[in-house]
Amino acid sequence: MASNNCSQSGFDSILILMFSCASGAAGNSLESSLVAVVVPVMDKLRAAVQEPNATPEELCRDPVTKNKVLQSLTSTAKAGKLKGFELVRAVYLESEPFSVDNELLTPTFKLKRPQLQKKYQKEIDAMYTQIKAGGISMML
Repeated sequence: MASNNCSQSGFDSILILMFSCASGAAGNSLESSLVAVVVPVMDKLRAAVQEPNATPEELCRDPVTKNKVLQSLTSTAKAGKLKGFELVRAVYLESEPFSVDNELLTPTFKLKRPQLQKKYQKEIDAMYTQIKAGGISMML
């Protein structure tokens, strides 16, 4: 599942790739939670977290920034009256946009799910491990 509209949250034009067996997208079939790989628009992210001089890599690795993005996604989902099982439980922020050049998008700009799964499997597994350990700091 991909989305590029989180305007209610102040993070306009975010590209999100969510992984879950429940959504039918991809991920681990033994998991019931949604996790997401998020490619934020850096100017919007810098403004939202009030860090105008931070590099994309710094923003994406910052736990406070990740939490703000997760809170924003949760707020937007709740405003849209999504059910609890439809809420994203963890995010991985990616500073490099998905593209045809890095072989994560098709020439018609569709997500190449198998390549994305392969590239982010370690991060996906880490997010599920963190969820299971209760390591997600934001209470949903």
